This record gives sequence, C-alpha cells and structure tokens, in this order.
Amino acid sequence: MDIERLWKNMELFKACPERETASDNALAESFFGILKTELLYKQSFETAEEFITSLKEYIHLL
Repeated sequence: MDIERLWKNMELFKACPERETASDNALAESFFGILKTELLYKQSFETAEEFITSLKEYIHLL
C-alpha cells in the first residue's frame, strides 16, 4: 500500500504541496541546527540511551 492510500484510509492529508521549496524546511532546519549547537556539540555520549535521555531533557526545557 502506498503512503497516499494509507493517509486517505486514515483520513489524513499532506500539509505541504507536492513541490517543496527551500522555505518548507526552514523551521525544521533551524530547530535541528540549534539542537546540534546546544546539545550535540557541547557533550559526548557513550551510548544511545544517554543521548536519548539528554534529548528528552532538552526538549522538555524548551
């Protein structure tokens, strides 16, 4: 089953047009850029669990 059919069956719709522009991703790109600067580049993580815990704490502080 393709994704459009799945969305239709779940009564969901796409929030963006078929053709994406550079500005479509601006908010997400900005968020992940800040996330990397404030979280990833300031710490090192030994395990994925450490990273996930820090990520959850970071998101809850926003």
